Amino acid sequence: MFDRDSIRILKEREDGKMEPIPVMHVSGSLVVYFWSSHAVFAAVDSRIKQGALSVNLHGKPYPVGECELVHERATFIEVETTAAGWEEITRRVEGRNGELMDALRTPGAHKISDSATSLLIIPPELDAGWLPVSASPTTEERKRHPTASTPTQEDGADVSPAQMQLGGQAFQAADVSNVKAEVDDAVQSTEPHNQKGKRKFDDAVQSTEPHDQKGKRKFEDASHADRDQKGKQKLEDAVQSTEPHDQKGKRKLEGAVQSTVRTYDRNDDSPIRWALCCGHGGLEGGVILDSHRDLPDGKDGWRRLLAGKSSLHVKGVNIGDAGVAALAEAVKHADCKLHTLNLQNRCRGNGIGDAGVTALAEAVKHADCKLHTLDLQWNGIGDAGVTALAEAVKHADCKLHTLDLQDNQIGREGAKALAVALTPNEEGVFNGSLNTLNLAGNQLCGVDFRGRGTYDASGIKALANALAFNTSLGTLNLLRNNLGDTGRAAILAVLERSDTLTSVCGISPNATEFDLSLNDLRLENVKLLAGELVFNGSLNTLNVRNTHITGKFARQLAEAVLAHPSMKVFNKIAMQDMRDDELTELDLSEQNVGVPGALVLSKLLVSNGSLSTLYLAGNQIGPEGAKALAVALTPNAEGVFNGSLNTLNLSDNQLCGLDINGRGTYDASGIKALADALAFNKSLNTLDLSNNQLRGVHFDETYDASGIKALANALAFNTSLNTLNLSRNGIGAEGAEALAVALTPNAEGVFNTSLNTLNLYNNRIGDEGAKALAVALTPNAEGVFNTSLNTLDLGGNGIGDAGVTALAEAVKHADCKLHTLDLQDNHIGREGAKALAVALTPNEEGVFNGSLNTLNLRINQIGPEGAKALAVALTPNAEGVFNGSLNTLDVSCNEIGPEGAKALAVA
Repeated sequence: MFDRDSIRILKEREDGKMEPIPVMHVSGSLVVYFWSSHAVFAAVDSRIKQGALSVNLHGKPYPVGECELVHERATFIEVETTAAGWEEITRRVEGRNGELMDALRTPGAHKISDSATSLLIIPPELDAGWLPVSASPTTEERKRHPTASTPTQEDGADVSPAQMQLGGQAFQAADVSNVKAEVDDAVQSTEPHNQKGKRKFDDAVQSTEPHDQKGKRKFEDASHADRDQKGKQKLEDAVQSTEPHDQKGKRKLEGAVQSTVRTYDRNDDSPIRWALCCGHGGLEGGVILDSHRDLPDGKDGWRRLLAGKSSLHVKGVNIGDAGVAALAEAVKHADCKLHTLNLQNRCRGNGIGDAGVTALAEAVKHADCKLHTLDLQWNGIGDAGVTALAEAVKHADCKLHTLDLQDNQIGREGAKALAVALTPNEEGVFNGSLNTLNLAGNQLCGVDFRGRGTYDASGIKALANALAFNTSLGTLNLLRNNLGDTGRAAILAVLERSDTLTSVCGISPNATEFDLSLNDLRLENVKLLAGELVFNGSLNTLNVRNTHITGKFARQLAEAVLAHPSMKVFNKIAMQDMRDDELTELDLSEQNVGVPGALVLSKLLVSNGSLSTLYLAGNQIGPEGAKALAVALTPNAEGVFNGSLNTLNLSDNQLCGLDINGRGTYDASGIKALADALAFNKSLNTLDLSNNQLRGVHFDETYDASGIKALANALAFNTSLNTLNLSRNGIGAEGAEALAVALTPNAEGVFNTSLNTLNLYNNRIGDEGAKALAVALTPNAEGVFNTSLNTLDLGGNGIGDAGVTALAEAVKHADCKLHTLDLQDNHIGREGAKALAVALTPNEEGVFNGSLNTLNLRINQIGPEGAKALAVALTPNAEGVFNGSLNTLDVSCNEIGPEGAKALAVA
């Protein structure tokens, strides 16, 4: 294991001798990059002349390019460079944005002083969490390399700068006149820069004035000894090392992005050492292996790797059973301090089977093993492996308190073995260390996630019986196990009676939040979760978004959530605020609250009196969710309903069971329920139902007009709605005709008189649909017609000249109140344009419709003739009369040519 004193950089002097360079801060720069083939010198080797650089490993030349696994063999490295080589290197390091920094992609590569006596290279792996501490070389290392020694003192004593040795040289203040401050610790003396690269070094070591987060704390003196909040921690570094505290009183270095000051636990057997291995770093004491090349050989290799380490994570490198067996032997060693072992990998697995787990089990019950957390997710472990683990858990020397076996192949026999391990013996004695067990995603009842296998609840029943007597296990996760009604009932019964077991869904004791979003939360597991919520008293936030829960399971979950006394937020729904009438607007767009969310909202809306705007676009609430919301908007038997909501956006919600691509099963029950609510509701004035496939798929057996017809019928009786968006629903001519009927006075004079904005964009209504709507805007025999509609969007509907001619006749009427007509992206030609021009032109009496002020004809085929006709309507006639109301006309993308453009320009 390297520390700062096992590295020396030597520069050739003018007299040809090699002199050591004071290494103010190596922090892994040379070593880490050397290990990972990105050493600062290796990076520039190709850019300096041959022979300018050499590396000695244990006193022997070592090729710069051969960097793999150097750390396993080396305890001392010398890097030598010629004067020319050093000059080239320092030149490349000179600027903050120099070529070398770009090559290394480091956060900083700087020359420490004008005399080029030192380098600071901070590799990207480093962060403020784990830079090297004031670690001393071991006695053995000092014997081997007397030049690499550091004076040691009794615990608690300070080591003065004058006593510090680095790379074989003792540094006194008088000996380093070119360096403006004393160096107490070469590792802790660094040249940090802030995250945005705005703080520069003013001199060789530290003359900068970093400030704390609020810009109030400044360094008064480079040798100033600051204290932490309680005044108990002295600064080790007289130059620039400080330990200011953050807002919560936790000490942090403000000045350095990638350096920190650490102390070590004096009760520990040895100082905290440099937490580097295999080119990887992590929090001090932690090791991450994510390359097969990094795996040590045999138990001795593992012992060296794990020396002083507290955690190990092996990520998808196929360690295999043999590798685990070697690791297990190392874990059993008395000197091993490993307490957390993570061998899970969701993507590739680690190739661990029952044999490897059996070896681990032997280690776990060893008296010298210190493991308390073991993660074995996604490893193909079966009943044999888990049986061995169960035997280990029973053992008196087992110290495991967290065991994660999620997504393996554990069946009923494995469940029975675990049950035995958790059950007190005849004397009532059992190992009480285990308090968290994750068995999610297994086959505890013999059935896998696809439903294959034979159901057998004997294993889960045995586990339930054990839990009834176990007094240590607090958290158990049994989700995704196909427990069936029998197994689920047995487990929930134990949960109800147990004083220690708080969760069977993996919710930690006293947890206030639980997130299951994006999980494959199968319907039967919802029942388990709903059952658990009855007994959970601490949870106030639950998230099951994107889980596609429907039917009775959604209802059960919603009921459990609503009954939960402390639940404040469910699927992003601010339940407590809605109960307290503190919200006037709630935007849940694209949150995928699903059917359970809609059910909860429905119940809350009934009693809510403050919410006026609810955005639920893109939430996949489906027909069930639509029906639930309809209930909230409809007076119940006692006449109670939500009377505050005036804006509701339900766009893109598969309200008829079909997604945008027509996948699913058509079901008009939801839209019909909303239609019934609309007929009676007197508060809603804006409703967005766009992009919901209200008629099913065009030219498909699902094509059904019953939903849109029900909505149109309700619209005829509604007196509050003034804006309705039905765009992108494919309602067709039949749907448009039904809406036209609702807007047209019937024999009894009943029709909608409140709607002023109707958006039917992209609905395939064609000419027939346009003609039907034109009738609603045209006076009947009694002179009665719809005068409330003022904005009509019919873009993208395949309307041709016949349809637009009918609309033009309606617009021509002097009493027509339409002021915005959008006909973009249709099939309107010159004849249609001429018809519109006639509608806009004053008649012989000078009378014309003066209400239309916006006409959109973009993306049609009116051509030059159509454009000239429209220009005539806008040009004063012989009497000087012309249409002066139209102020916005869009005829772009109509191939009107120069003639048409000129005519319109003159008009």
